[in-house]
Amino acid sequence: MLLLHSYYSAMRPSPLLATLLGSLAITIIGLCSVGVIALASLQLRMPLIDTLLVRADHALGFDAASVSKFLSQDGTIVNLLTIAYQASIPLIFATLIGQCLISNYDEAWCFSLNIIATAFICSLIALIAPAIGAFATLGVSSDVIARLPLAGNYHLPAFRIFYSAEPSVIDVTQLQGVITFPSFHTAMAVLTAYAWRRTNCIAQISWAWAVVVVFSTIPIGGHYLIDLLGGLILSFFVVCVTKHIYASDGLIKSEFPAISGDRVPTIQSRK
Repeated sequence: MLLLHSYYSAMRPSPLLATLLGSLAITIIGLCSVGVIALASLQLRMPLIDTLLVRADHALGFDAASVSKFLSQDGTIVNLLTIAYQASIPLIFATLIGQCLISNYDEAWCFSLNIIATAFICSLIALIAPAIGAFATLGVSSDVIARLPLAGNYHLPAFRIFYSAEPSVIDVTQLQGVITFPSFHTAMAVLTAYAWRRTNCIAQISWAWAVVVVFSTIPIGGHYLIDLLGGLILSFFVVCVTKHIYASDGLIKSEFPAISGDRVPTIQSRK
């Protein structure tokens, strides 16, 4: 895919294909790399921080187990939250494709870099401060889990295998999300909605969908409330850093001037 990106960038210039193939390639590579890092880092067996996360939730007056139990009682809500949670990764690629199709090439690159940067920061935080999640720590009852088709403990088998003392082999085709704090799904939802901010009709739908995804991270992702707040703060931090970089007088501004306000429809027009 990267070879095709190079081909359509230099040999047969096509802004659409070059941006689409390049942004998809680095996003896939970045997310797979983060998945490997997250699993491998569990072998370090750093102390779990679930006790601190539970205390933070209690300080905020929040109980993830009670909320999960309440939400699990409505099958329609459960199905909606499950779809929202599972669609997060596919929507990243749909957003990249969509931005390219409407000639927002700079936005596609920016979105890809935002996602990768956020994922790597999440993995680094989880490396030194891993957590097993709310379902395992709070002892969510089996009847609640039974009502959730993709319950918040789906990652536990992989987590326990890699957190054990025994060396484990990582299968890149079977990567599992094992990062609890901060919530990467929350950050993904915010960054995806933010990427559509200049397209009014899609922006409204994206932000509404982002809210659903954030809610889904508790019963489906097995997160604490503090995880969600961490994901929100991290996504806003990454966006602010990216805007600062693109607004600077460096190389990135000259390559992607549309971020600072000047609409540039194609890569060729930047030459």
